[in-house]
Amino acid sequence: TSGKAAQDEAPVYEQDDWLLEFSRLFTEITGLDPTAHHEALNIGTDQLQRAIDVKLSDEEALPLFDKASEAFKEATCDSMVQWGNVHIIKADRQAQAILRTGKPLDNKAIDAMMKEFDEGEKKYQEALKIKPNSATAAGSLGQLDWERAKARMGYIVPTNCDVKADEEAFKEANTAAVRETLSKLEPKRVDQAKKYIDNGVSKWFAKALASAKESHESNKAEEAAAAQAEGKELPAKTAEEEASTLLTSHVGNILVMHGNVLYEWSQVQAAISRDWRPILDSAVEKFREAGAGEAEIRAALKNHSQAEHLDLGPDPEPEAPPAPAEAPKAPEAKGLPSLEVKKKAAGKA
Repeated sequence: TSGKAAQDEAPVYEQDDWLLEFSRLFTEITGLDPTAHHEALNIGTDQLQRAIDVKLSDEEALPLFDKASEAFKEATCDSMVQWGNVHIIKADRQAQAILRTGKPLDNKAIDAMMKEFDEGEKKYQEALKIKPNSATAAGSLGQLDWERAKARMGYIVPTNCDVKADEEAFKEANTAAVRETLSKLEPKRVDQAKKYIDNGVSKWFAKALASAKESHESNKAEEAAAAQAEGKELPAKTAEEEASTLLTSHVGNILVMHGNVLYEWSQVQAAISRDWRPILDSAVEKFREAGAGEAEIRAALKNHSQAEHLDLGPDPEPEAPPAPAEAPKAPEAKGLPSLEVKKKAAGKA
């Protein structure tokens, strides 16, 4: 009975999915069966190691080591950034929990947020030590200083938790919450937080943008070289395609992040009766440089707290699609009605 009890209490182990996936990739890349280790032992550890050493010492294997090293460096850097993000999210959740009670954030709550921000900064800095030209890590540090500024000046907007609200109602509630939070800002606290904008946000986003552009150009050069090696030529992209590619790249992402900070900072300055228009103009420049469409930019401006002072005018009429060229008439099949040729109107890219 005691033996049965011990058997019943024996722990049950489950293999993680990542371990199984690694096993599969190991087999796929090396051609070795990771479950056949007993057979490998029969071959002899010395012989097996000698065979592996010979193969890995081949000159063809050297670039693989470089690629593997770079891939692990990238993955480790990204992991540190995500770890830092956990602290930033944790700080926001702590603040939201207090705001949901209807109480304002006191100094104790703000200090707790700043402590989490400091922990997040450590992870971002570790990421930069691993990969000094990481645009993601530098951009995260820029965003972090904006979060610090918001905490110090009391610009923490309560989150709308009504999951049942439709999209339009959700947007209206969020806009109202932003307006109310802006109305409570104090010039003294905003001025104290300005150092994060001047010394942190601008510096880190500039570094992130430089790194992102360098990486973007390097990737384009590699694509062109690979195509040339295969005797191919990369197809030319239209202006719309170039803008779309840029917007979804690291370059576009950094520019949009910086533009968003400037957009919000302009609303803060307007709330305390300071000069806000040049800051908003800078935000729009970032959006355009990122490849954002004019319709998207216009929608953002219409939602600005000072939209009534922007003289946006009426919404432009949607452009009519160009008339499709008339398709040549196909010969009719005898005894059957001719099939209508369905033409797709060319839409906007």
